Amino acid sequence: MSLVGLIRINNGSKILRFMGITDESIEPMKQIQRHVQPTQTIYTFQSEEVELNLTFIQPVFIHSLELSSLPLGYLTHSIRSLSFSQQLTVQIYIEISADFVVNSLVNDQVVWEETRPGEHRWQSYNHAPFQTHGDQIKSDWGYFYVASRSPFLRDSTQTNVSLCRKAFIQGDFNLPKRDESQGPRSVQNGYPVSSFLFDYGQINQNNNIYSSFLVFFHDEQLSMNFFSNYQRPYWTKLYSNAQQLLDVAFQSFNDIQEEADEYDKILIDRYTNVAGDQYATLVSLVHRQVTGACVTVWNDERQEVWSYMKEQSSDGDVSTVDVISPAAPFFLTLGPEYLRRLMLPLLAYANNETYVRYTLPWAPHHLGDWPLNDSLPDPKNQLCTDDFEGPSAHNANLALKGIIGLGAYSILLSMGLGNQSQADLYMQQAISFSYDWAMLDWNGLDHFRLEYNASASSWSQKYNMFWSFVIGLDDILFGKLLIRDIELVYYETRMNRFGLPLDNRGVLAKLDSSMWIAAMTRGNTEQRQQIVDSLYTFAHSTPTRLPLSDVYDTTTNQAVYFTARPVLGGLSALDLLSG
Repeated sequence: MSLVGLIRINNGSKILRFMGITDESIEPMKQIQRHVQPTQTIYTFQSEEVELNLTFIQPVFIHSLELSSLPLGYLTHSIRSLSFSQQLTVQIYIEISADFVVNSLVNDQVVWEETRPGEHRWQSYNHAPFQTHGDQIKSDWGYFYVASRSPFLRDSTQTNVSLCRKAFIQGDFNLPKRDESQGPRSVQNGYPVSSFLFDYGQINQNNNIYSSFLVFFHDEQLSMNFFSNYQRPYWTKLYSNAQQLLDVAFQSFNDIQEEADEYDKILIDRYTNVAGDQYATLVSLVHRQVTGACVTVWNDERQEVWSYMKEQSSDGDVSTVDVISPAAPFFLTLGPEYLRRLMLPLLAYANNETYVRYTLPWAPHHLGDWPLNDSLPDPKNQLCTDDFEGPSAHNANLALKGIIGLGAYSILLSMGLGNQSQADLYMQQAISFSYDWAMLDWNGLDHFRLEYNASASSWSQKYNMFWSFVIGLDDILFGKLLIRDIELVYYETRMNRFGLPLDNRGVLAKLDSSMWIAAMTRGNTEQRQQIVDSLYTFAHSTPTRLPLSDVYDTTTNQAVYFTARPVLGGLSALDLLSG
């Protein structure tokens, strides 16, 4: 979806662009400030005459099942005069492209209508749920709404982009008439858009008066096909139709804005107390990246709420276990119930509660294709999460995850099933495996190796040990072996300019696992801050200007492979262990 925003000052004596890209040669308005918060991104622009504030709001408050499941967002703007004497008139123009509802700009067509004054609806002409699937695609079914009910809304329309911009640039106070044909039309045929013109007339220095907002809302109608069980978005359980939800979105705006301000302040203060301003910025940056990969549905067969997570960019898999796992610290700190809902579809599949019988001797990887796993204490030829670095048989970090998992199973036995004798047996086995692990992986000098049979110079981040701290098993399983202490000292010798690589095979680092290492430093605040600073430097100054990648080059600061993946919920690791 493309957005363009223009401001017209003093009846067209000056026209500036504050958002998006245009073919017309329009001078950009100077951006003087930007704040990235968990649920809001706030921009401040200035010209000699006026100041413009632009805010994107998405009410993904994880503790609220209702609000975190709503597929809507707000775009607000407010303006004020910077002149003490000059009388100023201001109009704002915002356009939204129709490509949101299609997957292919070349082959797909759109249709449109004005459902109510100032309320536009767009739809793919070939509206067919679940026919388009995979990675880096858009759901080309359902309806996309964009609407405003501002008293300052002078006009709105749905027609060709060139006609809309021309009218605003030449000083018109009305936009071209709606294209009544309503399609179907290729997006490339005239590039139809929704355009909104806000007329503020003469303004002064009070920025609380001159403000408006747009509501964006995507009504998928159907969100997920779970083994032929078509599941609707959860909000359809709460609201009778899209019009009712839109009405509530407008009526609740002030309350949602206040809650967003409070929610963001609480989280930013909390993250700052954990590890400083840079850590707060990082975790705030990925909040909507994590939630944006998730959808919450109503499972009518079971009469319960389920959630799903999309892997994003590395594949189009649904509810990949080793994507949910690194994202888990985000949900464990802000909304454990959300994490439980994410597990429900996987557990139903693994427990043979679908028509596809699961008979393989390893746990599911996701609700699709399958990887290979094996057994402890030696992982042999298993795939591991860092498979983009290539195969790694006998992988020591992966073996740690299995040992901790065995210990966790012991805890579950004693907590939920009351079977203490079995719990003790599994815990003793996990402890025994931890000693086997140390003997197999010790390089004989100063650290533990990448793989059991690798050379003494090989090494890797043992980031999976993080989970032993989360569930309180570090001292029981590894404390006497001093594995954490030995590894952390060695990592200091392997830091590159922009961070700590995953292992000796290259210079790539992962943001989520690096933050797990930072969380394991516990009392060593200097080492912790060194890692946090390196991750912030990457996010802030990487030349790769895309949604934040979780893999990057620690020598060049370039992002590699992935974008916008929800695994960056793992940045909450420091917050999780600080409690």
